[in-house]
Amino acid sequence: MCGIIIDLFHNLKEHFSSQHQEGKQYRKVLGSNYRMLAFLLILTTIPTAVIGGMIQSLVTLTSSNLLAPGVGLYLTAILLVVADMLPEGEKTQKNLKPKDALIAGFFQGFSTIPGLSRLGSTISACVIGGMTRSYAVKYSLIVSVPAIIGATIVELATMGKNKIVFHPVYLVGVFMAALAGYFTIRILMRVVKKRKLKYFALYCLLVGTFSIAGYFLL
Repeated sequence: MCGIIIDLFHNLKEHFSSQHQEGKQYRKVLGSNYRMLAFLLILTTIPTAVIGGMIQSLVTLTSSNLLAPGVGLYLTAILLVVADMLPEGEKTQKNLKPKDALIAGFFQGFSTIPGLSRLGSTISACVIGGMTRSYAVKYSLIVSVPAIIGATIVELATMGKNKIVFHPVYLVGVFMAALAGYFTIRILMRVVKKRKLKYFALYCLLVGTFSIAGYFLL
């Protein structure tokens, strides 16, 4: 990322140094797969942040009842079934387009709605966009990092001046979360590759039905 910024400023300096200078030495800003991936991650994060900020009040409003999570779970189930039915894509890091990154960010931005799975939505968006199933999982996990960090920063900012007390037990929680995340990712890779997302979709439908029923009956 730092290399991209440095080369970008170098090119701007070359461009404005002398309008009549010939043989300007421009650098290729996106000259490697890693730089292209960083650029795509930025593109994905932009609509995620914009949409997340725009619907924040809606998310707060709908978080207090069971209807919104139920509807969100239904939408998650639909996305997972659609992703399971589509043929294997061909896109990986080498041939991703900016529009693919923007679409993933669009879906990820709306996943802040209660019941709408962030990972399920993003994986479905990547598969629908033509990515291979294995890379769809990898990309969805990678783009979750800036989204989670950003959400954490916003959450800490809203806490105001409340004192945050560190306790050693938090380290145990971090370790257990990392361990659970590792095995979850391994299982998720197998589920997506073998097109078994429909089973998770069935789970979402069942839980969503109970949630909606609870809203009207309780």
